[in-house]
Amino acid sequence: MLGAIGDWPRLTAQAYNAIKPGGYFEILEPAAHIISDDGSLPADSSLAIWNNLFVTAASKFGRSVVEAPLYKDYLRDAGFINIHEEVFKLPNSPWPKNKLLKEAGGYQMVNFLEALEGLSLRMFQAAYNMSVDEIHVLLAKVRSDIKNKSIHTYYNLHRYVAQKPHSINLE
Repeated sequence: MLGAIGDWPRLTAQAYNAIKPGGYFEILEPAAHIISDDGSLPADSSLAIWNNLFVTAASKFGRSVVEAPLYKDYLRDAGFINIHEEVFKLPNSPWPKNKLLKEAGGYQMVNFLEALEGLSLRMFQAAYNMSVDEIHVLLAKVRSDIKNKSIHTYYNLHRYVAQKPHSINLE
């Protein structure tokens, strides 16, 4: 759903109203800030530049792609209870030594590479007046960075499970 929802508090309120008492609502969403714990992502790398352009362009269109850490508050404000939050590291390529994370990173890399042009073209043209050729040059460099196993990046993937109360206390 990354960037598809313009008003997450409204969506969570609508979900609350649609769910039967006692029912559950689950959200699994990344925060689109690319992170590197070991300094392997230089601030002037094409991937870091692309990420900053992407996050800023999305906000120019009224879409936050980094709002996932706030969803717990939105769920609580909508009336959900028993809110459980987990945050996972989702590697952007198969760089981790851990077998499960390496596999997840391989799948995420394919996903990232397939989505990159669609995520960038229209937004970068409109937000920054970049030409298609300029964007394609940047994306070629971003693809190279993503495939570089010495660059250790990931997204924080947020998972929330929340329950609608069985009954509403009117006291």
